[in-house]
Amino acid sequence: MKFNKTQIAVILGIVALTTVLFMLEKKVLSAKKAVAMSDKTQTEVSGETDANLKSIDTIVAESIFKLTQEEKKELLLSENTDATGVKKVMSAYKKLDNKLGIAFCMEKLKEANTERMIGLAYYAAFNQSVIDENKRAIANKVITYLKPSLEKTPEDVDIKCALADCYVNTTQNPMNGIMLLREVIATDSTNESALFLLGEFAIKSGQFDKAQVRFESLVRYYPASIKYSLYLAQLFSNHGEPNKALETLLNAKKQAKRKSAIDSIETSINHLK
Repeated sequence: MKFNKTQIAVILGIVALTTVLFMLEKKVLSAKKAVAMSDKTQTEVSGETDANLKSIDTIVAESIFKLTQEEKKELLLSENTDATGVKKVMSAYKKLDNKLGIAFCMEKLKEANTERMIGLAYYAAFNQSVIDENKRAIANKVITYLKPSLEKTPEDVDIKCALADCYVNTTQNPMNGIMLLREVIATDSTNESALFLLGEFAIKSGQFDKAQVRFESLVRYYPASIKYSLYLAQLFSNHGEPNKALETLLNAKKQAKRKSAIDSIETSINHLK
């Protein structure tokens, strides 16, 4: 695919803006030593040093190249690196529903955002990302901001679940995440996020019985969320219990209201036949 001169100029302008923003942040961090972590601490937190992680500005730049020409123009709103310019860029990212771009800009506006806000913004980007290498780098940002935030507010369930997800799925310290989730469940046995993450981890680690318990709880507490019934039915089906899988799906169909949910359930039922 060939680009004309205007397209190339737009792309280069956006990449340049992203790079300048990143370099500006590096200077600010160096001057203020804000949220700085040594290589040793980074390794203890995520199991990887910064040198082994993809840089966030690189991931942001790569995402820009995937946009349409109109979307690229939308982002090229300002070449200023002051707060006003960053806010304009963030507004464009919001229109594009680019969670990483939003978090990236929030990080630039540190004075207006707390560690918790930035960390959870990066967690939203973590959930939106589908590339493992990118998810590891974004998870490292989540941990960097939310770990000290949790120390300040140790009962914050949202922070615990976000940290747990990142620890379990992207680091060499999954038990750090499991312990956080157990703390949440000990306080609130119906917590949706904690139950789902524990169930998901049980599936990945081949613990069918534990996964079944978690998803049965989710189906019981949150019957309107059809995805939990689909998970549970799949668990039954994979372990030679098609009758239980069918029963789960039929019960879910009674609860379903949206056509898309009903279609998903019927597709799953057909796969059992």
